[in-house]
Amino acid sequence: MRKMRIVKQVGCAILAGALVIGQIFGSGASLITAKAAESWVDTQKITNGDFETGDETGWTISGGDALTYTVKTDQWATNNTTNYLNYFAATEADITISQTVSSVSAGTYKIGYDLEGKAGDTGLTLTAASVSQALTATTGYNVWTSYETDTFTLDSTEDLTITISGTLATDYWGDIDNIKLYKLTDDSEIVEPVEAGIYVDRVADLTYTDLNGQKQSFIEGVDVSSYVSLKNSGVKYYDFDGNELDDIGYFKFLASCGINYVRVRVWNDPYDSEGNGYGGGDNDLETAKKIGQYATAAGMKLLVDFHYSDFWADPGKQQVPKAWADFTLDEKVAAVKSYTSESLKTLLDAGVDVGMVQIGNETTNGICGESSTNWANMAKIFNAGSEAVRAIDKNILVAIHFTNPERGGNYANFAKQLNTYNVDYDVFASSYYPVWHGTLENLTSVLKNVADTYGKLVMVAETSWAYTLDDGDGHDNTVRKGANDSTTYDISVQGQANEISSVIKAVKNTGSSGIGVFYWEPAWLPVNVYDSSADNAADILAANKAAWEQYGSGWASSYAGEYDAADAGKWYGGSAVDNQALFDFTGHPLESLKTFAYVHTGTKTKREVVSISVDDVEVVITDVDNVALPTMATVNYNDGNSESADITWRMEHLIRSRITVQEHAL
Repeated sequence: MRKMRIVKQVGCAILAGALVIGQIFGSGASLITAKAAESWVDTQKITNGDFETGDETGWTISGGDALTYTVKTDQWATNNTTNYLNYFAATEADITISQTVSSVSAGTYKIGYDLEGKAGDTGLTLTAASVSQALTATTGYNVWTSYETDTFTLDSTEDLTITISGTLATDYWGDIDNIKLYKLTDDSEIVEPVEAGIYVDRVADLTYTDLNGQKQSFIEGVDVSSYVSLKNSGVKYYDFDGNELDDIGYFKFLASCGINYVRVRVWNDPYDSEGNGYGGGDNDLETAKKIGQYATAAGMKLLVDFHYSDFWADPGKQQVPKAWADFTLDEKVAAVKSYTSESLKTLLDAGVDVGMVQIGNETTNGICGESSTNWANMAKIFNAGSEAVRAIDKNILVAIHFTNPERGGNYANFAKQLNTYNVDYDVFASSYYPVWHGTLENLTSVLKNVADTYGKLVMVAETSWAYTLDDGDGHDNTVRKGANDSTTYDISVQGQANEISSVIKAVKNTGSSGIGVFYWEPAWLPVNVYDSSADNAADILAANKAAWEQYGSGWASSYAGEYDAADAGKWYGGSAVDNQALFDFTGHPLESLKTFAYVHTGTKTKREVVSISVDDVEVVITDVDNVALPTMATVNYNDGNSESADITWRMEHLIRSRITVQEHAL
């Protein structure tokens, strides 16, 4: 007997002529409109809702003899390292937890709280005004979940009593934390969505509360550190009408798209002994000053990202600057403080509006030659930079930057170490790249934990996503076909918009301490557009390589090899993110750049399919007349929704399709 074995991924590209997706367009050219978002603000009227007094101050608690309760922390917990209220019933016991909040003004409200406990029903009910809701069953140790009640309305100013009461089962234990009274603000009034070519949801109340209790505009920033080197290489940028932009015009154009902050990296001495630049923008202090002046002229603030290195500092390397290579720790601490102070003064004297300073870049595993195996040494470096900033202007925010929020306990540990060693900082910043850094729900959770536990502001300092898998300059991209190209976001302009708006929502969902998001290198474009199939491909690549060497407009030049032999010395070249820019390869803006403005209003646009996915299938044919092919496909739309659709196979086309057939004699 002979068996024919066909192994093939069945999808639109291979079997396009044979596959018909039924009813995938719904209502065809129907218009989708972003819904008006609701804006809920913590009234901060509940006393000791987070139990950070270390006791039950503000609360009245009573119950039976079998009930015990205490405010405590748990050194072994990873999902809540703050104080919380714990209660336990040795045998079945009643419990009542209550607080009366005085003079609550008329409006619409809801109660929020965090809960964990022994797996099972809580036996508790929360009541407030007209709301009476059972607390959801808990699922076990270290599984904290955030909940909110239904909304209720107060018609006039009155005292509001919040009560959690019921009967605990024998041996039941539970923990509650972060009890908050939220009010629906006037910002919930309808904001008319704007017509657009992409779909973006509105994110309401894009503000944060600073450390002085004042409301500030949510930061919507971009890191355009490579800009000067690209302009020196001959790259041109345009607005949406096709007008070429000069330097000030470019930054004003960014501001018109909703961007209010610019981030720029600073390397101590990114040059070899002959003055040849290491590349990556050749980002010395003078370059930062230029970019800062352009940003300030356009009404934007500057975030100064000191790497305390002569080239890239990231989780893989934190190399000390050449001039400090032989310094002791104390000498290095003094150098960091002096360098930070002098650099910051230079920027401020040049009229740059510095709003934030980052002490180190992606310092997950170290900073300035000091390793995370010795947090005491790292803390001295952090504090040296912070002290320099505080001495010049206490209103400038100080940020510390880490990566890998997806690793369990990572950020809780970093924040704990910073607290243990008394590091003086304001903002706990994270990188978030969707191919590496886990879910946005997790990002929100770990950042919120830092904010709630230590009273810090939180933000995303770097994020980006691709709109194409094409390569524009002849240097391989980070996201390319077969590498880092599979996430929840489509590879498209719409996919970029979805990623940006989703990260903004994730940071906003941390609460009033979530201050903003920076998109990394939205303008790192090809110097000359490269097409590997073109007749002039070799000439274009040669011209690009020459520019990368001369102007530093690639990620690294060959000259960087003397300082970073293991990485730049081997892999120097062009931009690995030209397909993640918010401009196309020729310098014309993509509509995803407007996402920073669109999140304030939402958009309305035609509903369109962005992708269709069909499960891979391995077909083993023993009976040619009875082949089981997929019957359903998932259709993904530009509004973020997905639907299932029937598949019809056109067998006459299927027979002619290009399918690999291998025969095996058994």
